[in-house]
Amino acid sequence: MEIRSPQKSFCQTRHQPQLSSEEMARNEPNAEEYDAVKTTVIGWVEEYERILEEAQPAVDRRDEDVMDAVEDRHEEAE
Repeated sequence: MEIRSPQKSFCQTRHQPQLSSEEMARNEPNAEEYDAVKTTVIGWVEEYERILEEAQPAVDRRDEDVMDAVEDRHEEAE
């Protein structure tokens, strides 16, 4: 079995999309690989959600500050 790096495969198929689908058909992931990728993606989503939850108060403060500044500027312009 030939192991190919994703970068090498990408570089070879970047300008020839039909080769990309052929490459994917020849190297279809098995159940173990699929589960590993699925676990990785789920981990990324969980990390994103954790970061978003932690950052939300700062985002809300920033949005409120921006709206206050817009309203102040609007009042000054009148």
